[in-house]
Amino acid sequence: MNAVCTPSSGCRHKAVLATPGIDQNSGIVAWDIRLEQTADCYSATGICGENFDFSSGDAIVGIAPNSWGLGFYPGSHVSNSPNRIQANSRLNQGQVVRSIYDSDEGTLVQKVDGVERARYTGINLEVAYIILTVCELSNGGYTLVPVEDVDE
Repeated sequence: MNAVCTPSSGCRHKAVLATPGIDQNSGIVAWDIRLEQTADCYSATGICGENFDFSSGDAIVGIAPNSWGLGFYPGSHVSNSPNRIQANSRLNQGQVVRSIYDSDEGTLVQKVDGVERARYTGINLEVAYIILTVCELSNGGYTLVPVEDVDE
């Protein structure tokens, strides 16, 4: 799994999935999102179920049903919700968001530069997908990188 979101323009949030999906028996799966630019307004990463509604105006990680995640840009665009926590400050180029999903335990832990920022429990998905929501990518985007050995 390796994906790169490339520059676009205009304030229109988009969600992309990494494939293949993570089934209930996958154990622990982790990935990093490396910011190649300062965070844009709807940016977030997390997980979603198979029925994530890409056509909805609210197709935003942690806001759309059946999704959980960490937002990279606090402010007026997206608020905290039970399934979305906003980073306490706008993330900058060079920062790393690590997500650790335990499909057996139904948990998702998210860290920014090693500091825990979000923890979700009670996630029960037959198949989960790593999801990244972006808005205006202009200076390099974000890079999704799998983490092979998770000891956290």
